[in-house]
Order: sequence, then structure tokens, then C-alpha cells
Amino acid sequence: MRKLLKLGLLPIFLTLGVEASELSKDKLEQTRAFELEANSVTKLVEKQKELLKKIYEVSKRGDKKTLKKDISLFDKTLNGLIEGDVDLALIGTTDKDILKQLNIVKKEWEYFKKDIKNSNSKRAEERYNPLVKNIDKTIGMYQKIN
Repeated sequence: MRKLLKLGLLPIFLTLGVEASELSKDKLEQTRAFELEANSVTKLVEKQKELLKKIYEVSKRGDKKTLKKDISLFDKTLNGLIEGDVDLALIGTTDKDILKQLNIVKKEWEYFKKDIKNSNSKRAEERYNPLVKNIDKTIGMYQKIN
């Protein structure tokens, strides 16, 4: 320490130490922000599952107006999870495994949605459980990164 003081290097090392601790604080804040975002996205995917259940139930009742609104919301949210959406404050998924899983959900969703819109309740019923299972798998993937 005395050598550093004599050489005039002590202030430099102290400054580097402060900068390093600031970097650590920044990294910690980024990590916390990421965890909060991942937690929020997990909750959003869980809400998608609830919305899917509602769509399925509403389709049985034949409430076309509510069905159209809910399908639109499901589409918007699913696309936002994949590609990002300013209105939903989603940046889109960058994790390749989650993105692959979301695309599986999207493919199954498109078939399910077509059956719902065409009032093919038997086929929609057959597609419902596999779709829910894939949404559950997606939720699990997001929970692992939390």
C-alpha cells in the first residue's frame, strides 16, 4: 500500500475498485431486471393458458363477439412473446429453446383457432389438451430461467 502511495498509484487503484463495484452493481441491477421480466413473462404465459380455457368455454356457448375479442388477444400476446410487442412491453424471445416451444404452441394454436372459428367442437376438443400441455411446457421453461 505504501509503495502504491509513493508511486502515486493508490488513487488509480481506488478508482478502479470503485468502478469495478459500480460495474458489479450494474450487473446486479440488470440481473434483477431480467428476473423481473422473466417472472412477468411467466405470468403472462400463465394468463394465456387461462385465456385459452376461456376461449374454449366461450366457443361452446357460441358467444361470437367475446370469442373474437379473446382470440385476437391470444394472437397478439402469443406473437408478442415470440416477436415482441410495444403495446404489451414485450421485447420478444431470444432463448432458442423457448422460441422453438412458442412456435410449437403457435402452430397448435392456429389449428385450434381454425376449428373454433369453424365451429368444429369435436376437433377443437381433441386439440385443446395437447395445446394446454405445450403451454405448460413453455411456462416450465420460463420458470427455469427465473
